[in-house]
Amino acid sequence: MNILSLHTSHHDANFCTLKDGSIIYHNEIERFTRIKHDGCFLPGFKERLNQTLESSNIFNEQYDHISYVFCRDRNISSYLDLSKFNGNPKVHYIGHHTSHASSAFYNSNFDNALVFSIDGGGEEYQRDGDIFYWYTYSNCIFLGDKNQITLLTNGSNIVNSLGGIWMEMLEKVFDMSTILGTKGDEAGTLMAMAAFGNPYKYLEEFRFLLEKSSDHLRFDYLKNEIKKDEENRFHIAASLQRFTEDYFMNYVIMNLDRSQTKNVCFTGGVSLNCVALGKVAKALIERGYNVFCDQAPNDSGLSLGAAKYLWHHILGNPRNIETQNSYLGRTYTESEINESLNNRTDLEVIKNVKLSDIVELLMGSKIISLFNQGSESGKRALGNRSIVADPRFGYMKEFVNEKVKHRKGYRPFAPSVLREHVSEWFEFDIDSPYMSFAIPVKKNKLHLVPAILHEDNTARLQTVTHKDNGYYYNLISLFYEKTGVPMLLNTSFNNQEPIVETPKNALDCFANTQIDYLYFVQEELLVSKKTLK
Repeated sequence: MNILSLHTSHHDANFCTLKDGSIIYHNEIERFTRIKHDGCFLPGFKERLNQTLESSNIFNEQYDHISYVFCRDRNISSYLDLSKFNGNPKVHYIGHHTSHASSAFYNSNFDNALVFSIDGGGEEYQRDGDIFYWYTYSNCIFLGDKNQITLLTNGSNIVNSLGGIWMEMLEKVFDMSTILGTKGDEAGTLMAMAAFGNPYKYLEEFRFLLEKSSDHLRFDYLKNEIKKDEENRFHIAASLQRFTEDYFMNYVIMNLDRSQTKNVCFTGGVSLNCVALGKVAKALIERGYNVFCDQAPNDSGLSLGAAKYLWHHILGNPRNIETQNSYLGRTYTESEINESLNNRTDLEVIKNVKLSDIVELLMGSKIISLFNQGSESGKRALGNRSIVADPRFGYMKEFVNEKVKHRKGYRPFAPSVLREHVSEWFEFDIDSPYMSFAIPVKKNKLHLVPAILHEDNTARLQTVTHKDNGYYYNLISLFYEKTGVPMLLNTSFNNQEPIVETPKNALDCFANTQIDYLYFVQEELLVSKKTLK
């Protein structure tokens, strides 16, 4: 049985295909259109969507069902002509938070779990014939049990939406582009800034929101505080982050008794706040809970959840309880890569380059971009569309930020860590295959990996196993054998744009930055820039 699943709402439009219960393909529209967070708020979206689906051969397949993430002011016919599809697929509308929760629970290895979906707001609905009754919530709690998911409780409104507050702060106080802008949001910048500020200086401004609406947050006052002293940007960011952590922690702890399960899943855009999630995870683990966060907890993973919800909950199919990896994008052939390399007179190619050669280059302070098979689902590169470097060199953080990523120097980088060595290097042991949790690095290890440390001595780790990504595990293992350090600095392969998708995207990004080499893993091709004579 084939299922096509779509999320085409305001931002982060994405799609996936499911065959007999397994996700075959998932990707975001932005990877092809090269417009960050591409969605229906941007002009020409319908044309871009159809072109993307056409180029991905979506219309060539026959589908039994289509799961479509519900949005109150449009339906699937707003964007797609269903007559394009072979056969006559039945369309199912799936709620926003239901899709979030399904993505987390069905992708976990838990037989049952309490699922927290926390974001800026999303729509659930009830249907009476052809009439939809919709409700917008910011927080929802679900119980997942075997192949079923049940809504336990919801936030009655989005007045105190954590995600909404962040978006308003970005736009009204920090003058940064929001998630609905063409440049994309800068929430990661605020999280990075928070480590440099006093979290208590403006905390009361945000605590007031626990009882009042966001209308009472004095945006003009906070903006004027920044005008008085630029350092206040960091203090306000720190206070916002601390407020988020307190709210998140309290909300989760207060609702743990809604089920007897010892398994907890997190999803929704706020779950991308790896600092808050790391602290919540630590508190839950200390209480004997198991914790999981899916690979695309923001809206870029909604089609995954909608497809799984249809397959398991609606159609009643049993689960194969096994976490699915994140490498669900399209695989490009060697001929496609070679075709992209043709006519690139600015580049040189070395053949038959092994992983051991890449390790030697990394140890020589070289920055290397990696391109391998299917791209990752979600906003974080996990080895197939990554830029890697040696974490032992402290200057790497500033250099990669300035010369490659072209972003603020205080933005941190993630370590990709061999799973079996996590407890040796971090304050507590945890599975984090999708860079979900920021964890303190052990004090006796800090001096060994300065490039992956943030100001607060935490790092947003990716745990790597051979099962998840064999080549990446082998690369890090070879580096460990040479250096005694079981990790690499890892950041997404992009430059102020969506993560690269195609070989051409990769070559263009490589050529326009100061990355030293581009490595096509499966083909063992190493690309360098020609030296000007």
